[in-house]
Amino acid sequence: MAELVEPDESSDTAGEQQESAFSFDTGRSNPYSSPPFSSTTEGPTSRRLQPNRGAAILTLGILGIVICGFLGPVAWVMGNADLEEIRRGTMDRSGEGMVQAGWILGIIGTVLLGISVVWVLILMAAN
Repeated sequence: MAELVEPDESSDTAGEQQESAFSFDTGRSNPYSSPPFSSTTEGPTSRRLQPNRGAAILTLGILGIVICGFLGPVAWVMGNADLEEIRRGTMDRSGEGMVQAGWILGIIGTVLLGISVVWVLILMAAN
């Protein structure tokens, strides 16, 4: 059985030794660490990325389902355009989840709008 050896506290680098004595390297990078670059990084090889409209698309998708069905297709079209720009690398990826959620809600809102229009037409034809 391996023993954990504590570092000698008399050394002036005891803090560094203690940190390394109680830590271990798994050989994998931290998935929660920040990315090595961002859209605001300035430098000779950096380029400015377009900001995404994730919050607006998500809001339109939610409103398209809850209040006004006619906003569903708008969220669907805007979300599709933004996802394409993100995949091309010309738009900031930070809000990709919100864009995708709004896009999906836009599709659902559009389907619900279509069902309600068909339902109204059936009701009108029955009278």
